[in-house]
Amino acid sequence: MTFVYCVLSRSGLLAPAFTRGLRGVSTLLLLCPITITLTPPPQPPGKTFLTTYLGGERGDTSVHVGASLIAGLVSTTVAAPFDVLKTRGMHATTFVSPRKLLVDAVRTEGPGVLMRGWVPAYCRLGPHAMICFPIMEQMRKLLGMDAI
Repeated sequence: MTFVYCVLSRSGLLAPAFTRGLRGVSTLLLLCPITITLTPPPQPPGKTFLTTYLGGERGDTSVHVGASLIAGLVSTTVAAPFDVLKTRGMHATTFVSPRKLLVDAVRTEGPGVLMRGWVPAYCRLGPHAMICFPIMEQMRKLLGMDAI
């Protein structure tokens, strides 16, 4: 009971939630579904592109890796504006709506501000997709399912 109290108390692990609040949660709730939903769909067209125009074999590891990097590229590009808004919302001193964060950022710094942090985000998501999708393909093969 003492451990649970320590974790949940104002001096425990959740202390930032008690002292600073849960700023940035509203934009985080937008970012997570978008990133999760938009990472897998670009992979099959990426495979088709790589096999049709670059002459790769559909089951090649290089095609899987290339298609995974394309999927990571698309997902990172779509999620970048939400990531910027999430970060700005977390650093705000009071609650600011995602719409106000968006309007203020574009008005003061231009639309390019929405792609700030794209390279580090891709450096994080690209390798993840490069490992995740080929493993998923192999699991589909082992289970007797059609490849994507």
